Amino acid sequence: MNNKLSFFVIVGRGRSGTSMLSKILNSNSLFSIPGEFFFIVNLFDKYHKKKIKTKVIKNFVDDIFTEKRFQIKGFDRIKLEEYLIKKSPDNYRDLCLFTYENLSSQKGKENSRLLGDKNPHYAFFIPNIIKIFNDVKFVYIVRDYRDNIISFKNVNFDMNNLYALAYRWNFFNKKIIKYQKLYPDKFLSIKYENIILNSESEIKRVCKFLNIDFEIDMLEFYKNKSNNLSEWHKNLNSNFNSENINKWEKVLTKKQTEKIDYICNNIAVKFGYKEKIKFNLKLFFTTIIYNIYSKAYTQSEMSLFIIPFSLRIKIINLFRKFQKTN
Repeated sequence: MNNKLSFFVIVGRGRSGTSMLSKILNSNSLFSIPGEFFFIVNLFDKYHKKKIKTKVIKNFVDDIFTEKRFQIKGFDRIKLEEYLIKKSPDNYRDLCLFTYENLSSQKGKENSRLLGDKNPHYAFFIPNIIKIFNDVKFVYIVRDYRDNIISFKNVNFDMNNLYALAYRWNFFNKKIIKYQKLYPDKFLSIKYENIILNSESEIKRVCKFLNIDFEIDMLEFYKNKSNNLSEWHKNLNSNFNSENINKWEKVLTKKQTEKIDYICNNIAVKFGYKEKIKFNLKLFFTTIIYNIYSKAYTQSEMSLFIIPFSLRIKIINLFRKFQKTN
């Protein structure tokens, strides 16, 4: 391992174990994922071609802190601004990397050599991330579609229809798989279930991929208790729990399972979650409306990135305030 700062991103459909994996990796002294951010994508169009001068740095920090979660999580904007000015980054890549470095330091991880981020919506912006960090690596986590779908029953964000959520599982994973095929050396795929059942070997596999030594504390991530966790993240203070696997069997009806299996089949087969199902005209027509509904919902999210940043961030903050997802 060299001493050069490197960057990685955890990608995967929300409720697939991305937060758990983030906490596991953060338990290693050389890893740091200071939060779940989105600024590298959010500010890409505005800053990636600019010459990084003091005024640009100040504007960049101002823009970062317009996102309410930075304020809620207690980051110090003055410390960040002073650090960036001192480091004098040459380009947008370094501006972002030094930002992660300082935010990590503010969280007490000054010696981190591998900096990271995780956000489910990074699935749709992988090319942008590669443009910023040409040496970036992606850890792609996938979870059984049926368990993933029912896990959204206990949250107050995303869609609330089983079949629309099934299509959402498809959309996110299809996007990631598309870019995984284009950049195979940049991706490592892992299954949520394997992390639970074969914890040490899977975590060592992630460490090897990211070129960081495994530390035994990573298996005891849950001992580092997190305060003020949302209801849907309470399990992060618990050990690996096999009861979170195949929970769908006690929740979904036979009819619901049949439709969800049909919707998710192509990707489910790739990961060994289901055998191949033949085309079914009845199921096609009874689920197509949910495909349209889910596509419209997803497209509305992506359309935010057409509008100017100042308006976009207001909408994002309002959305998070309404759904209490900061």
